[in-house]
Amino acid sequence: MSFAACGDDDATTTADAAAGAVDAPASTALNGCNDADFQTAGTTIAFGGSLNLTYSPKCLLVTAGATVTFNGNFTTHPLSPGTASSTSAGSPGNPISLTNTGTTKTFTFSTAGTYPYICTAHASSGMVGAIKVQ
Repeated sequence: MSFAACGDDDATTTADAAAGAVDAPASTALNGCNDADFQTAGTTIAFGGSLNLTYSPKCLLVTAGATVTFNGNFTTHPLSPGTASSTSAGSPGNPISLTNTGTTKTFTFSTAGTYPYICTAHASSGMVGAIKVQ
């Protein structure tokens, strides 16, 4: 075994690892929520007001059949399913619908999966999140 061969193998491994590191978040993270980020924190997501351009919690973990309520001003922070680049991103059948009026909206998550959502006015500023249903 020569060091040159090991160096070439290491370079290939490093390049492959770098490529994998770039690809991995796209396949496992939705709207900045990786598996480790999801938290069980009730079934209410607040936004706007003193929270500024954030959802709290951003990454929510619930069980199948749970009802999740969004509380905030939908006129200034319109809610939409998906990611900034795709309203169909995530698991199919996202129960979140475009909501741009009112201050409270409830959605029932019947099927296991990961359901991303965004504020259509502020997604580029990081106002995004996801609900993981087990």
